[in-house]
Amino acid sequence: MARTCLTSTLALVLVLAANPAFSQFLDACIAPDNGTGTVTMPPEGCRYRQTQSVFILADGLPAGTIVEMTLVDWVTFCRSPAGTGPCSVVNGGLLGGQVETFDATMVLKLRGTGDLNGFERTAILDATAQTSSAPRTPGDPVQAFDTTFDSLVASLAPGDPDFAQLQILAGADEGQPLTFGHTNLKDLGDGTFIVDRFAQLNYQVTFTGAPGGALEGLSGTTSSVSRIESRSVRPQDRCEAPDDGGGTVALPPSTCGYRSDNDLLIVNSLPGGSTILLEPLLGDFVCNNRGGDDCGQPGGNLGGRRESYDATLRLYLQGTGSLSTFRRALRVPVSVVTDSAPRTSGWQPWG
Repeated sequence: MARTCLTSTLALVLVLAANPAFSQFLDACIAPDNGTGTVTMPPEGCRYRQTQSVFILADGLPAGTIVEMTLVDWVTFCRSPAGTGPCSVVNGGLLGGQVETFDATMVLKLRGTGDLNGFERTAILDATAQTSSAPRTPGDPVQAFDTTFDSLVASLAPGDPDFAQLQILAGADEGQPLTFGHTNLKDLGDGTFIVDRFAQLNYQVTFTGAPGGALEGLSGTTSSVSRIESRSVRPQDRCEAPDDGGGTVALPPSTCGYRSDNDLLIVNSLPGGSTILLEPLLGDFVCNNRGGDDCGQPGGNLGGRRESYDATLRLYLQGTGSLSTFRRALRVPVSVVTDSAPRTSGWQPWG
């Protein structure tokens, strides 16, 4: 079969942001008013993360061995006739308010213990989800209402070297205990709301090890509970990094990542009216000099310091138009060199 290659020229501008893929989720979720005095769920520009608890694999593993699976990123893909725009929202549902249907990508960081000590990797699962919200009064400065996950089905794509199967199920529609959740919306008076949303997710995770992988010959199903909550990935998020002991910050800041201020587009060689949206995230910085957290050395084109480091570029792709069902999440290892101008260590006032 012949392969068709397409090329688009993209202007990539990355800004520093406290992105959930690479930070500690320090900022609240801020979402826009949808024009009716409230927020469309799931909230635009926000993700879910776990607090205190993680997904676990335990059943089917050797005694004293578990695999912790931490949710480090959640990307929502809304369903609509054009493949973009507001998520599918209809009135009704278990709580008598609205039902929200959407797709998502879950990025999980896996870490083994016991006999699997040293097993560490990232797994990207494609998910379909449905949530329900209780009634609320648009226009109220504070809107508080119950929410629940009716359904969550997340699966690892075939061909993985460690898993012949890895699937997470949650929600009453999937035979799991009812998920309790709650949402608070607070009007900021500038056309946006603070969104505080959480859910106690009763889940079931099933796995089968792949031949030749770290889990070969193992399989099992574990049921447990994890709490997830919304956090922001919007442009107003701050990157907060520690003092390196010299009155300044080591670059690149290990607690933050770089992201594009806008989605990028692939348009060339695609069907008419179709595009592919790319959301790039750059993080997981590792200094090439292996000398600690400071990747910099004196020099560079700006006369200050040159930072040399390896990183991971995560690309979240979503098609539109006739490609509306196309969704991918990619991880690309990259090497980066950045230059910084001279700076004065120690606190300096802005102005």
